[in-house]
Amino acid sequence: MIIKRAAMLILGMLLAAVLVIPGSTQEKGGGGGGGGGGGEKKSKGMKGDTITEVSKDKIKLSSGKEYKITSDTKVKVNQADATVDDLKVGMMAQVTAGDDETTAASIMAMEKKSGGSKGGKKGGGGAG
Repeated sequence: MIIKRAAMLILGMLLAAVLVIPGSTQEKGGGGGGGGGGGEKKSKGMKGDTITEVSKDKIKLSSGKEYKITSDTKVKVNQADATVDDLKVGMMAQVTAGDDETTAASIMAMEKKSGGSKGGKKGGGGAG
């Protein structure tokens, strides 16, 4: 009887482990390899906002959040190392705050895909 209970307990634990492990490994998926620094600390807002203002020392997002940019802020644009000068208004950005929550530790930006911009300017604006 004790062996049967122990076997049921072990079976239950294995079943629970099988149900939990796939969910946790899928969350970590994502990215291509390559070593980034620290990888396990996730930012609080990973959805991405639009950059509404950017200068050498600050960035403001469509969410209303504003962060200070320092010489220690790491910047990537389209997954490549970049500088603050490469950041442009209208780009989608994800900012990871530093310890004080007002300074950007890292900024990851992507250029917005312009899918429907055909109707904007007519005539192509050729030189002439």
